[in-house]
Amino acid sequence: LYGGLCHIFDSSHITSPALDTNIQLYPTIGDGDFTIYYNESEYPTQLRIYNATGMLIGTYNIEKHPANTPMQMTIPNGYKGIHYIQVTTNKGQYTHKYVSR
Repeated sequence: LYGGLCHIFDSSHITSPALDTNIQLYPTIGDGDFTIYYNESEYPTQLRIYNATGMLIGTYNIEKHPANTPMQMTIPNGYKGIHYIQVTTNKGQYTHKYVSR
């Protein structure tokens, strides 16, 4: 329960990094810090982080960030385990799997 609303995450829509060249997230396994990279044709407007059970653990509205410049992010509160990073852009939505150890 987040803000009085129940958010349900469907992990069947995970984006394959090999197929997605506009929005990239790396590394996919790490200590909680990750980088989002995107080109000038597509830019993120919102980022949501879900845990493995589908619970929303973080929402970030993203201000205009220079294209072709890596954007550093961190899993909130040091949560460990499997996470799904959902990036909403001006052209669509992408979901990447991330493992925080």
